Amino acid sequence: MKPLDPASFKIGEAGKNLNLQSQGNARNVNLAPGKRYDVRIGQPGYELFERTLTFDKPAGPNDLVKSILLSPTKTVAKPAPNVASSLAVQSAPVTEKADESVFENLKRGEAVRLDNVYFDQSSYILRAESYPQLDKLVKTLKMNSKLKIEIAGHTDNVGDARLNQYLSENRARVISSYLSNKGIAKERLVPKGYGQTKPVAANDTEENKAQNRRVEFVVLEN
Repeated sequence: MKPLDPASFKIGEAGKNLNLQSQGNARNVNLAPGKRYDVRIGQPGYELFERTLTFDKPAGPNDLVKSILLSPTKTVAKPAPNVASSLAVQSAPVTEKADESVFENLKRGEAVRLDNVYFDQSSYILRAESYPQLDKLVKTLKMNSKLKIEIAGHTDNVGDARLNQYLSENRARVISSYLSNKGIAKERLVPKGYGQTKPVAANDTEENKAQNRRVEFVVLEN
């Protein structure tokens, strides 16, 4: 093992990042018992570390310093190109594919789940891998000038209901801001958070909870 100075080190509570003090490879922060904290550490060449920590009682001497181990990123060798297959593909007739870069057949009142929109855990920080699907929505809105949508944020029932409501509202606002920055008029976007009030599945398994943590757009006018 060797000490690392991580490129990214975040500790958050209720969607807000806490201020950290650096001392060499260590980070210092004051944490209160009875609260839930989300820890996210990133370092090139290592797997992303994400954990939720809860302290049920005041820290003892052994809890003042925590060492976190990062796992090296696994590299997979790329297979050698198959020349015969490549030639076959190039010589095959080209067929035009349907345009998959827009949402089609939208109906008023319909809710469309954005399956590829991601946020940092318990946060409203939008991840870069969300951009392609949001750009697809931007293109859809630009192609249909009459389209007006509600951006609906939803959570599961884990944690405080008020914090879940706050989180869902801010996630909806972040997506609305992304769309407006891409040239969509704000009058066509209605961000709204529902917290844990509109589950699509029972919150009894991790899979069902994941279904309830979602962002949708609802067609208001078309």
